[in-house]
Amino acid sequence: MWNILKSNNPLVNKLRPIGLLNMKFSFGGDMPILWQDKLNVGISFVDSQHQYLVSLINTIEAAGNCSLERDLFLTHLSQLEAYTHFHFDQEEKFQLENKYPHYESNKNEHINLIKQLAEIIETIKKETGESVRQKQVGKVFDFLRDWLIDHVIGEDMKMKGAFPDKSF
Repeated sequence: MWNILKSNNPLVNKLRPIGLLNMKFSFGGDMPILWQDKLNVGISFVDSQHQYLVSLINTIEAAGNCSLERDLFLTHLSQLEAYTHFHFDQEEKFQLENKYPHYESNKNEHINLIKQLAEIIETIKKETGESVRQKQVGKVFDFLRDWLIDHVIGEDMKMKGAFPDKSF
């Protein structure tokens, strides 16, 4: 069982007592990541895009659990990579236009996440055999879940209330 409460992110630890992080995810597809309204940052297009990212991650987990051929699994990862680029571009544009004080740190984290995802995809492309090895699938899930926790909940949650003069 993978428990979201094990994060080392200080913001995640601050959110734990208010009940935001009372979720458990399991490796192996027994339980998809379920979106909860308390995960919303209050910016409708960002919240919608985060929900879609969660659905893509759930699809990738389901694909990995079905022992898909490598090329098919890579197709799902490529879709996630493309949508992640789109989402990060949209989020950064919004942050710049609204003079978001954490823009630089958020952008740097985006760059790092994209780089890590690209490295995972390249590693899987180099795998031999038709199917993706379970070890590699586990690494993908761990990365995607850490990304969801540490970035979306930790970093993006800082946007909540950061734009009091705007209505979204």
